[in-house]
Amino acid sequence: VQKEYIKLLTTHNEFDVRTAVQRKLRQWHALLMRPTGGVYFVPLQHADEADRYARFLRAIESEMWSIKVSRGVEETAMVEQKLEEHAKDVQEKANELEETAKGMTDETKQKAVRQQIADQLEELAKMQDSYQGLLGD
Repeated sequence: VQKEYIKLLTTHNEFDVRTAVQRKLRQWHALLMRPTGGVYFVPLQHADEADRYARFLRAIESEMWSIKVSRGVEETAMVEQKLEEHAKDVQEKANELEETAKGMTDETKQKAVRQQIADQLEELAKMQDSYQGLLGD
């Protein structure tokens, strides 16, 4: 067990890498373009960093590609639609969590669920702000 523990202290497996990339995607306010995952739109201000991550992942024989998207009418409309869908999903999940919180008798757990809702809505607001320059109002 100790040998495995020591090995794991200096080794990252595919789950670790995937978790790190997903964390970065959230920080970049990446917008999921396919419901099954794998394709994200990243705002231009994070493009250079996304390129560096993509090169690094390919260097370690993983896969990530960063492709520039033109700012055409269709592309902008697609991003806007996906952002609206994302906002609707977040709001629906927040509503579901609020219903769960209402049914709780433990005030500490109820408070934790409500904090989770607030955090999710705050992240949504940040994401929407980061897309404002691209999408306008």
